[in-house]
Amino acid sequence: MVFTSGASVFTIPAGVPFAEALAAGIMDLYADRPEALSACRVLLPTRRACRTLREGFLRHSDGHPLLLPRMQPIGDVEEDELSFADADLRLPPAMSSLQRQMILARLIAKLPGMSRAPAQDLALADALGRLMDQIYTEGLSMDALAGIVPEALAAHWGITLTFLTILGESWPAILAEHGMIDAADRRNRLIAALTAHWREKPPETPVIAAGSTGSIPTTAALLKVVADLPQGLVVLPGLDQEIDSASWSAMNDAHPQATLKQLLSHLEQARTDVRVWPYGDLPKGAGAESYADTRRWLARELMRPAATVGRWQETPLSPEQKDRLRRTLEGVMRFDCDTPQEEALLIALLMRETLEEPGRTTTLVTSDRALARRVAASCRRWGIYLDDSAGQPLSGTSAGVFFRLIAQACETEFRPGVFLSLLRHSLLTCPLDGGLVNALEIGVLRGPAPRAGLAGIQ
Repeated sequence: MVFTSGASVFTIPAGVPFAEALAAGIMDLYADRPEALSACRVLLPTRRACRTLREGFLRHSDGHPLLLPRMQPIGDVEEDELSFADADLRLPPAMSSLQRQMILARLIAKLPGMSRAPAQDLALADALGRLMDQIYTEGLSMDALAGIVPEALAAHWGITLTFLTILGESWPAILAEHGMIDAADRRNRLIAALTAHWREKPPETPVIAAGSTGSIPTTAALLKVVADLPQGLVVLPGLDQEIDSASWSAMNDAHPQATLKQLLSHLEQARTDVRVWPYGDLPKGAGAESYADTRRWLARELMRPAATVGRWQETPLSPEQKDRLRRTLEGVMRFDCDTPQEEALLIALLMRETLEEPGRTTTLVTSDRALARRVAASCRRWGIYLDDSAGQPLSGTSAGVFFRLIAQACETEFRPGVFLSLLRHSLLTCPLDGGLVNALEIGVLRGPAPRAGLAGIQ
């Protein structure tokens, strides 16, 4: 058992499917007594990671019945678990992001010379909320905002400071008035309480924290406690164990491995002490590709810190290594498209081609939400329904479209095109059926536009 081997920090190399390898390793731990698997707790970064790991267990078990371990996101701490540990842990409820944005927008509207329009106030309120969440995430205090702008700087910095006083002065009073706290603050308090509880009373069952890089200070503290538990394991994602010591020492905060480096320092673990997670043989189609080692080497060389970038010229490559390096890039393709719709259709075709082979999966990674929606719409034409991790925006739902049409109709004083779209919406309770709406369009609203407002249409 890994729990008794003396090692508490592991890593799953880049290029190896993380969920598949994690599920395989956990099942191997309990191969001799699978009934005890349900007593294990696995902490993961997100709910999506929990779903992915659950699917990994099912694939690894070939669909046979299985008692799964308890899987939960690191930020979802159950208060019932802490109630017996600390009777004074009575946290106020969290304020929703929408309620916070509306309250902040009203505060911004009252600042002299700050408000321009309601839309701008809402945008500034959203930015303030994200700044507030970042402050909580980094474990900082809002009391320090007053000292971030020196008096010698330009006057517009003073305006910015006045704007930020909402967070330091007005917002705490508003939260107290509503009897609530920010969601990020509440998450931090719960994680800190669980950390303190496990430090004093270690759980009697195994705990595995996997996939987190400890970028949030409270999460890093929890990972430290898990690593120190008698039955605790931490599994890091993609730690580069082959990077040379000079590059490891010279990397700055912008390097992809910098967060893991900081976490290892917090865990008081040397990089050489981290072991590779024993995932064994993965199911067919889930194993690392034959050129994964070469690809990792290429990525490592591309991301060298500036202090050691000169070593590129000192890296000897044999003819075999050069051939492998060329073949690692055979699957990398570039396409230039004329329109966004053409780009979306091309991606959808590539995804469809991949899914035609049994057992294969495909993922689109993009920050362009419009592109993701176009790709999903193109795939639906072929009966392929994509699981969009970003969810569906309210404005894209039936109710959201309905409210947008109402707002546009009022804003345009019931311009015929918008008015007809509103009449045709399924959520509108209207005595006119589809035929009558078409008759209204053809017989009345085609031709010269009527006067503004419903009176003109009437």
